[in-house]
Amino acid sequence: MKITDTCNGAFPILRELRKDSRVHNDWHLRWKPTCASTEKELTKWLEEKPFSVQYPRAIIAARQRKGYGQRGKIWHSPIGGVWMSIASPVQVEKTSAGLLGLSFALSLAQIFERFGILVKIKWPNDLLIEERKVAGFLPSIVYRGDEIRYGRLGIGLNVRNSPPIHGISISEMLKPSLCKPYVWAKECLVAFEMAINYLQEPDHICLEANKRIWSNEMYDINDREVWGIEGFQNDGSLKLKRGSEFKKITRWS
Repeated sequence: MKITDTCNGAFPILRELRKDSRVHNDWHLRWKPTCASTEKELTKWLEEKPFSVQYPRAIIAARQRKGYGQRGKIWHSPIGGVWMSIASPVQVEKTSAGLLGLSFALSLAQIFERFGILVKIKWPNDLLIEERKVAGFLPSIVYRGDEIRYGRLGIGLNVRNSPPIHGISISEMLKPSLCKPYVWAKECLVAFEMAINYLQEPDHICLEANKRIWSNEMYDINDREVWGIEGFQNDGSLKLKRGSEFKKITRWS
């Protein structure tokens, strides 16, 4: 494992990775005390040094000035949370950004459960505790022609920061000693490793994710109707039902 610059904030994360038997990859980390967006920093890093070996990478920031979520919505990113963007080779011939996101949601949900916290997976890219948002993520798959080059994921996780309205931080659920941002940064990297491995088994992802689904119905903003939720599909989409009518909705290309 390697830190590619000398910012001290990466060392505690690297130490946690080295101690954790669940970690199997040789991570390369960059840490920023502040940046506009970890997604932009990761894109810059990949342009400067494209993947030539199988080392996954992560950019972690203590604070983002212009973090964003789905559809460009501003993501409140103060000190005390985990703001991270990850890229890793993917060892499958075919997958989707939606399935990668769902796989990560399941993996991180399982890690929360190890801490005694039950979370729900809200399609397409949120984790909820008691109906309040604790994490959001942006998945993507990068191709060269028809071949997958790597998977990417941006993650925002409320740890001990003050969350926005309708949000929740881990510090509201756990004692302070379990709410260190560098520990949860490591847990996000572990979850991403798990998610990449789960991509080999899309049926397993859907089976387990459906056990943690957030609701049995949803309002579709496209047709302004309430639909029953049938469950996650193995491409990361969501199947809906209204009467005898079915449809599948996707968010990521």
